[in-house]
This record gives sequence, structure tokens and C-alpha cells, in this order.
Amino acid sequence: MELARTAFAVAVRRDYSIRATTGTTDEIGFLFDRFNEMLGQIQERETALQQARDELELRVKERTHELQKEIADRKQAEQELAKRTEFLNSLIENAPIGIAAINPDGILQTCNPAFEKLFGYRQQDILGQSLIDLLTTPDLRPEVEVNRARLRHKQVTHIITRRKRSDGTLLDVEAFSVPLGHDGSYTGAVLLYQDVTERKRAEREIEERKEFLNSLVENLPVAVVATDSDDLVQMCNPAFERLFRYRPQNVLGRHIIDLLSSGDLSMQMQNTKAQVDRGRPVHLVTQRETGPPGDAAEAQRREPCGRRDAGGTPRKG
Repeated sequence: MELARTAFAVAVRRDYSIRATTGTTDEIGFLFDRFNEMLGQIQERETALQQARDELELRVKERTHELQKEIADRKQAEQELAKRTEFLNSLIENAPIGIAAINPDGILQTCNPAFEKLFGYRQQDILGQSLIDLLTTPDLRPEVEVNRARLRHKQVTHIITRRKRSDGTLLDVEAFSVPLGHDGSYTGAVLLYQDVTERKRAEREIEERKEFLNSLVENLPVAVVATDSDDLVQMCNPAFERLFRYRPQNVLGRHIIDLLSSGDLSMQMQNTKAQVDRGRPVHLVTQRETGPPGDAAEAQRREPCGRRDAGGTPRKG
């Protein structure tokens, strides 16, 4: 009866630490001992299983926490990427310069509104077309091929050139080409174009004005010489060469006072220089020394109004 009660208690409570007790050493006692040993083995296995379940639950809990953190980190990274992508897209869309992206074969993948406006195209009409065919003429092809070769070698290019608009007219542009890719691979390029028509026109006007002024100075019948802030000769015109009998190679870089005066004349030129440095115009009739053989020449000297700046801006004299 004790053995039956013990077995019943174990079954109901599922408590394998319960043991059957007996005071005999006969066969009944031997049966009790074996029953208790069986309970002990079951208890050990149950304890081991419980520990395994506890460890498994702990690992699952830890892994679940790790996965939740990974998911949260991934979502945060995706949100940051989305924000950055949105920012970059907005930047490209609203950039005042034309931007286009090409694949390794030079096929247009995308372009922004400034590109469309600059070259007179609509994006939906030109996607998938060769950018070279769209923007260049036969005369410009060699230049473009050189740029493409540089891009394939992952080199950034920057040039002032001309590109063709949709109506066939040529446009002065400043062009940047930036290669794309990673680990040495080349996956395409981003190209940036800025209209420099007005800049080029201004440069041409400045160059024409410079040529005009140079021609004017060169052909003036009066002698003109320009010096820097240290009174070293920077240029002189043919009339100066004829008047003072100097060749340009014997004048450039020399001190104007040493070149044209000595003694009292040198002191007079020093005084004239001091007045010019104070912003006073000087007009006088005087003498200046000429080159070999050294005869003095009558000269009418007019110093312009205005101070010489510290950067050595030449002055006429």
C-alpha cells in the first residue's frame, strides 16, 4: 500500500523527489529500493530537462532581444537612408546647375530640371539615349573620348568647353565629370554642367578691351612707361624707346629713377614720386637722361593722379 500511495503522489504532483519508505529488507524492501532508484533517475532526467528548457528559454529570450534590436537598428538606418535619399533628391532636383547620371556605356540614366532647361530636353524623351549623341558634335567627340577614358580610370575631370543644345546651337559650359563605383570598379558617372556664356562673353570683352588699350599705348606718339610699387619698370611703349634710346630688354626691371636721372634730376624725380604717392597729379617740363651715349633729352612729364597700391599696381609715367 505504501508503494501504491507513493506512485499515486508522484503521478499527481509530478514531484519525483518523493520517496517510498519501508522498514523491511526482504523482497518488498528490495522492490521499494529499486522504485526509489527509478524515481531518483527520473528526477535527475527531469532536472536536466528543466535546466535545458531554462537555458533554451534564456537563449530564445536573448536572441529575441537581439533580433528586436537588429530590427530597430535596421528600421532606424532605413529611415535615415530615406531621409538622406530624400535630401539628395531634393538637392539634385533644385540645384541650379545641370546634373546627369550615365552608366559605364555613357547611356543617360537620369537628369534634373536644370539639365532639361539648360539643353532644352525633356527627361522622358532622352532617358536611355547616349549622352554623347545628345550633347556633342563631331568636332567635340575627341575631347569627350578623352574624358571618358579618364572616367574609366576613376579620374575627375573639369573643363570649360561647349555642348550642343536640342536645337543644335552650341553652349559655353563648365563641365565636371565624377566617376562612380567602389573597390576600383567603374559603374558610371555623374556630370555637372553650368552655363558660362556670360562669363565667356565678359572674358572676350575684357580681352578685346585689353588688346585695344595695348594697341593704343603701343601706338601713342608720346612715351609711356609703367612701374610697380618699387618703381621698377614693367613695360614701356615704342615712343619711350625712341625718345630715351633704350631697348625693352635694357629697361624692364630697372628702377625708373636710376634709368632716367642722376644728381639734381634724381632729386627732382624723388620729389615727384613723393607727390604721386600722396595722390597728387604732377605736370612739369624738365629733363631726363637718355640711354647711350648719355645726352639729356627735353621731356614733358605728366604723372597720373592716384596712389600706387601695396600690390604693385603699375602706374604710367
